[in-house]
Amino acid sequence: MDNNLNKVCASCGKALDENQKFCSECGAMYEETPAQEIPVPQAVAENIETAPVEAAPVEAPVEAPVAAPVEAPVAAPVAAPVANKCNMCGNDMAPGQVFCARCGNKKEVVAPVAPAFAGNQFPNNAAQPVNPAYMNYNPQAAVPAAKPKSKAPLFIIIAVVVLGLIIIGSLFGKDKGPDLAAIYDEYCKSTWADLGADESYISIDTNPYDYDDEGMYYVEGFYAVEKINEELGLPEYVWEEMGETSGLDGRLSETFEDIGITVSWSYHPDKGFEVTYKKIK
Repeated sequence: MDNNLNKVCASCGKALDENQKFCSECGAMYEETPAQEIPVPQAVAENIETAPVEAAPVEAPVEAPVAAPVEAPVAAPVAAPVANKCNMCGNDMAPGQVFCARCGNKKEVVAPVAPAFAGNQFPNNAAQPVNPAYMNYNPQAAVPAAKPKSKAPLFIIIAVVVLGLIIIGSLFGKDKGPDLAAIYDEYCKSTWADLGADESYISIDTNPYDYDDEGMYYVEGFYAVEKINEELGLPEYVWEEMGETSGLDGRLSETFEDIGITVSWSYHPDKGFEVTYKKIK
């Protein structure tokens, strides 16, 4: 009688192979127990020995019809299973098997550790990544370089501010009053008239060197005053008062806010006729 039929683990009840000494489920060692023979009654044994054996009738063979050959489907190639061996004795183990059936050792599952490579350098015996993008990977190239900040907007803002200040200064910083420089160029001569360095006044003297006792050495200067009064838009009475001024009157003046000018004058026979046009600040 075969003692290996229905071979099971005594610890967990798992079915074992014929040559298996250790349970692949719990790792317990298998111990064989002698099979017990079942006694046969004497009468049954005698009947078995003396009973004639009748031969079974032989039936004529029936030929089966020949079927057309059927082509077997081509099976897809099956990938070779990943080797699963015992860490202790090297025995082959089934996928997912924890304990070795030969030595009972519990297999330790070790997680693979990826090798640390620098940059895109791979050793000769290392499997390179499948994705070609990893072949030229550079950690420094992965980080985009910071773009330098442009200074152009700052320059534009400064230029706009400066231009605005210039415009404001030209509109509000200009002195009140007419353009005395243009009037000087049109009606005056440097021999008997002066223009201020800041162009804020014009002074006229008909006898700057006290040459004549009547005070009218440069009489053209006297008539230039009349033309300047008209150019400035001064009232006509100003010119009349200038013509009636004597040495006893001293220096007279008139201010015209709407024109933005102050005019002052005096006359003396020895000094001449002196007039000053000055802008109002």
